[in-house]
Amino acid sequence: MNIRVMPVATSPAAPAPGYRFYRIDQHGQSWGSPEIADCTGDAEAIAHAKQILTGYVIEVRQADRVVTRVEPN
Repeated sequence: MNIRVMPVATSPAAPAPGYRFYRIDQHGQSWGSPEIADCTGDAEAIAHAKQILTGYVIEVRQADRVVTRVEPN
């Protein structure tokens, strides 16, 4: 019987958590599942929130950090 031992691959550092986009209702509560997107930074995440804005406030978060809320016009 041949047994081959493979080296354990080292994993690269974990990437920064993706941004989450929550829809906020008129009572200040989030509803539905958040949209998740990998953005290169806050500016890109805010631009993405403006693209998906559909009449509700969008709260942009990264991990436990609230980045901003984007309000509809």
